[in-house]
Amino acid sequence: MLNTITKTKNKTRARATVQFAREGWGKSTFAVRLAEAAGLKNVFINLDDGIGDLDALAFPVARSLIDLQGQLVSLGGDAEHDFTMVTIDTIDVVQQLIFDQVATEAGKNSIAEISYGKGYELAAEKFSKVLVALDDLRKNKNMQVFILAHAVSKKAELPGSERFDRWSLRLHDRISLLLTEWADEVLFGTFQEYTKKETGRGERNIAVGGAERIIHTERAATYDAKNRLGLDPTIACDPVLYSSFWSAKK
Repeated sequence: MLNTITKTKNKTRARATVQFAREGWGKSTFAVRLAEAAGLKNVFINLDDGIGDLDALAFPVARSLIDLQGQLVSLGGDAEHDFTMVTIDTIDVVQQLIFDQVATEAGKNSIAEISYGKGYELAAEKFSKVLVALDDLRKNKNMQVFILAHAVSKKAELPGSERFDRWSLRLHDRISLLLTEWADEVLFGTFQEYTKKETGRGERNIAVGGAERIIHTERAATYDAKNRLGLDPTIACDPVLYSSFWSAKK
């Protein structure tokens, strides 16, 4: 039995990365440039139909869960191809396709009509199967899996504090939990913003900045994030820089 012990750190393992970001941050563009910087051949699972202005390779827009499953199957298993990265654009739409499928199977107009939250349980099961298919691409095809998602701001409150805005994935709580637990990295793309005091006609705080794009890599009170690469809590939105972290794991 002792001769079966091995080192668990796998430097060649492809990673599962979730990049969620505020509107206008440039998620799809970042994925394209990241693949170029890392020297990877990327293919988009195109769900948002928002990459028409980018020079990228993509499947036809997936209009149903069956479309999505077929595209994932074509990349996995015994399929022969030279793609080394797949980008899901976006996981929000994957969730909606699953919700639609669950509602159709139950004979309902929407998943919310299914009693006792059972619809969301069924959706979580189908979502888990999508993650299994993506794991097949990572483990058997050594493909980097890069998942794009939209961010949403919700009011939150800590004991003894005022309510504040908190950024998280724009997903149902069950789906969000499954995704964040499964992923190696969950990165939050936002803009460098801060406040400063303005004097003159009465002192007041004004917001400045907002042009520089940044990436948060560790959870904080105002946003979700995580990483297993030992990244600094905040890094520049630099595809070349981020691709170097992938390279360091090879």
